[in-house]
Amino acid sequence: DLCGVAISFTGIPTKIYVDMNLTTSILELNYGQCMLPHMVMFNKVVERLTPPPSDPLAARLQPKLGWWDNVRYWVHGRANLTTDVLIFRHLLDNVENHGWSVMVRSESTRLMYSTSTFSI
Repeated sequence: DLCGVAISFTGIPTKIYVDMNLTTSILELNYGQCMLPHMVMFNKVVERLTPPPSDPLAARLQPKLGWWDNVRYWVHGRANLTTDVLIFRHLLDNVENHGWSVMVRSESTRLMYSTSTFSI
């Protein structure tokens, strides 16, 4: 009771609905083992946005969802991204030495996302 008003939390999950078309001239993505500490921090942010489970006992028995599974749970709809140049770097050492990487470059690329389906 707060000032005579009862406040309760239902744990309604966050949902995002999109119908997006995005066009860019260049898109650069990086990933590698050196980024895992940063991904742990990112996952903690995602966990804060996720409502607590309704049954804490069942939650302890089941593994936690990763950030990608949580994003698929939140985001619904379509997203299309078209880029003239797509560069993906798999970093071999650290983020600062992005030249030490395996690089894949693609031209005239379209990435499509529809609820729980990703395609190139």
